[in-house]
Amino acid sequence: MRITNIEERHFYEIESVKNDWSLSELKRQYDSSLYERLALSKNKDEVILLSEKGQIIEKPAYAIKNPYVLELPIYSEIELENKIIWQM
Repeated sequence: MRITNIEERHFYEIESVKNDWSLSELKRQYDSSLYERLALSKNKDEVILLSEKGQIIEKPAYAIKNPYVLELPIYSEIELENKIIWQM
C-alpha cells in the first residue's frame, strides 16, 4: 500500500499504531478517505499537527468506537428482497 502524500502517510502510520489497525482496517480507513475528511474540517496548521500527532481526542464521546465492520455478500436487488421476505 503506497501513500504518496507524506503528511497523509504519517497520519495513517500514527493512527494504525494507536488504534492497532490490521492491514485490512488500514485499507478500509484509507479507502474511506479518513485523512481527507478530517483535513477538510480543520485549518492548515491543524492538518500539519494531525499528520504529526494523529487524531487528537478532545471529548470522551470521540473515543467511543464501533469495533464491528460488516462485510455483506453482494446480492442483486431481487435476491436481497427474496432473502428478506423469506426471513419474515
